Amino acid sequence: MPMSNGTQEDSYRNVFLFLGVGLLLAHYPMFFSGFAAVQNDPGDSRFNNFLLEYSYQFLVGNPYAARFWDMPIFYPFSNVTAFSDLLLGIAPPYWLFRFVGFEPLSSFQGWLLILSLLNYWVSYQFLRSVFSFSRRGASFGAFLFAFGGPRLARIAHQQMYAQFLPLLSLWGAIMMVKLALDRRKNEVRGWCILVFVSFIVQLYSGFYHGWFVGVLCALSFFLLLLSSEGRKRVWALLRGHMLFFVCCLGLTGALLYPLASHYLQTASLVGMRDIDAVLVYLPKLLNWFYMGEEHLLYGWAHRYFDLQHSAVQHEQVLFLGFGTSFVAFSGLWILRGSSLVRFILVLSLLIVVLLSALPGGIHLWAWVYWYVPGAEAIRAVSRLALYLLIPVAIGGAAWVDSSHRGMAKKYFVPLLLFVVLEQARVLESFTKEATLRNEDKLVVALLGKEKKCDAFYFSQVMGRFPAWRYHLDAMWASIRTGIPTINGHSGNVPPHWKLTEARIGSKAQDRLLAHALLDWSTHHELSPKQLCWVKRYRRTSENTSFQAKPCCRATTYFDGEKELYSLEDTKAERGAKDEPTGIGSSKLE
Repeated sequence: MPMSNGTQEDSYRNVFLFLGVGLLLAHYPMFFSGFAAVQNDPGDSRFNNFLLEYSYQFLVGNPYAARFWDMPIFYPFSNVTAFSDLLLGIAPPYWLFRFVGFEPLSSFQGWLLILSLLNYWVSYQFLRSVFSFSRRGASFGAFLFAFGGPRLARIAHQQMYAQFLPLLSLWGAIMMVKLALDRRKNEVRGWCILVFVSFIVQLYSGFYHGWFVGVLCALSFFLLLLSSEGRKRVWALLRGHMLFFVCCLGLTGALLYPLASHYLQTASLVGMRDIDAVLVYLPKLLNWFYMGEEHLLYGWAHRYFDLQHSAVQHEQVLFLGFGTSFVAFSGLWILRGSSLVRFILVLSLLIVVLLSALPGGIHLWAWVYWYVPGAEAIRAVSRLALYLLIPVAIGGAAWVDSSHRGMAKKYFVPLLLFVVLEQARVLESFTKEATLRNEDKLVVALLGKEKKCDAFYFSQVMGRFPAWRYHLDAMWASIRTGIPTINGHSGNVPPHWKLTEARIGSKAQDRLLAHALLDWSTHHELSPKQLCWVKRYRRTSENTSFQAKPCCRATTYFDGEKELYSLEDTKAERGAKDEPTGIGSSKLE
C-alpha cells in the first residue's frame, strides 16, 4: 500500500539535482582541484587504495600478489591480508578503472565517486519501492542517506562509507516479511536470495557492516515475535520456505568458510578488541547532538562536548542538525500509521539505547560485547549509528511529499535549503603530486644499480609526519617494485613486530630500531645479507636522500655527523651486551 500520494509525479530532474548537490558536498576537494587532490586523508584512504590495488594485482596475475592471503607487508609473516577488511565486494569499479588505464590514485577517486552514486541510487530505489514515495521525495530521502553529515564525517573509512550492500540486505528482509502472507513464493525466494548474496558480498568487503546487518536482522526477528501479526508472518515464512532457507544458509556458510577461517586464525594470534577500547566509542547522551569541529555551521560548538578521547571525535559525529531532525521527525509523524515505520522507529530507539553511555557508568553494549558472537571484533561501535540514516531518509522523503504541496513555498524552500546546508562540512584531502614524489624516491632507491633486496625496511630520519605515513610509503614502493617490505600498516600487527616507530630522531633510536629489525629477522629466519634497511634523511641533497644497500647497511646524518653501521655490527654488539629490542613512540618534530 502506498504511504505517500505520488499522483503528481515529477520528472527525473530532482533525482539528478539532489545527486549533483550531494556529490558536490561530498567530493568538492576533488572537483575544485581538478582531481589533483585525493580524499580523504593520506592514512586510511591510502591504505584502502593499497588494498584495492593489491586485489587488482592478484586479479591480473602479478607474482607480487600470487599468494592472496599472504600480503607481502610485515614480511615474511603469513595471513597478513586477514589483518583488515578485504574490500573485494566493492572493488570491481576500481578494477574497471585500472583495466582501462587509470593510475591507482585516479582509479581510487573514480571508485569513491561510484560508491557515492551507489549509496544514492540504491537508497532512492529502496524508498520508491518499499514506501512508494514520489521521485522528488525519494530523491531528497536518498540525499540524506547518501550524503548526510554522519556519513561524510566517515568518508575516510570507505569500507563504512559504502552502505548500499547492507541496505540491499535489509530491503530484501523487509520485502520477505511484507510478502509473507501472500501466495508469491517465487518472489519471496527472490528477495531471500538478494539478502544472502548482498550479505556475503558485504562480508567480503568489510566485517563491520556485515556484522551490523546480522545483528539488526536478529533484533528484528525477536521484535517480530513480540506481536501476533509478526509471529504470523514469521511462521508463514518458516512453514513455506524452511528448506529453501536451510539451503541458502548452508551455501552461505560454505562461501564464507574461507573468509572465516582466515579471520579466526588472525584472531587467535592478535586477540580481540579490549572492552575498554570499545567503550570509549560509546557516546554520552549529550553527544548524540555532536556534529564535529569540521561542520560548516555548528563546528564552533564542538568545545562544549565532552568526548572520552580526541581520537574518536569523527566516530561520534551522530547529529544531522536541528532543521534535518525537524524534517525527519515531521515526516515520520506523518507515517505514524504505518506498522513498518513504527517497527523501524522501535528498532532505531533500541540502537540509540544500546550505543549510549548512560549516567552512572552504565554501558548496555557491554552485554552485547560479552554475549553476542563477533562483537569482540568490533571496536568503533558508534558506526552502527549510520543505520539511523535509514529512518531519517524515510522521514525526509515523507516530509517533502506532504509539504511541497501543502506548505507555503516561502517556508518549504528555505527549510529545504537549510537542511542541505546542514550536511556541509570541511573535508580533508591530500595531493597526488606530493604523494607520488615520496613514493618515486623510494622506488628509485630500491631499483638502483646495487643488488636487489629480498626484502626491505624503510625509516625516515627526523620525520615530521606520523610514522604510519612512512609505512604506507614503503607499502606502495613495495607493490610498485615487487619487493616485500617489513614495514606495515593495517588493522592489526603481527606478534613480536616492534617496528611501529619508523622515524629516527637520535642515535639511540637508530640503534633501538636496528635491534628490533635484528629480532624480527632472527625470529623469522631472514638473513641480514638479504635485507635492505632504507633510510631517508632530510639534511642532504635530493640525489643522496636514500641509500639502499644489501645487508641493511645505510648511511644517516645526525646534526652533520655521519654514522655508518649495519645489522651485522648490531648483532656482534648484542653478543657482548643485551639491549632493549623495542622502539618507543616518541613524537618527532
